[in-house]
Amino acid sequence: HQMDTKLMFAVGAAFDIHTGKIRESPEWVKTIGMQWLHRLCQDPGRLWRRYLVNNPRFLASIFLQFTGLKKFRLTAPSANARAVDSAGSFS
Repeated sequence: HQMDTKLMFAVGAAFDIHTGKIRESPEWVKTIGMQWLHRLCQDPGRLWRRYLVNNPRFLASIFLQFTGLKKFRLTAPSANARAVDSAGSFS
């Protein structure tokens, strides 16, 4: 889905952690930058594709664009894209 918005905030697992749905990573895991692995172990069915497929593909695309080996074009939002209002409702 595409949203016609100028500003978005990513909160990651913040709501799930605050509601107790998942456990927060221990401090030592955060310190070594492995919070993603802790989350993957807690919810592998939902997160495996994001961390093991999509993220490497995204990093490869950044590398290709940064080195000039490939150019990616931005596409304009489609005319039938639905907008989300301030209350979170689709219009």
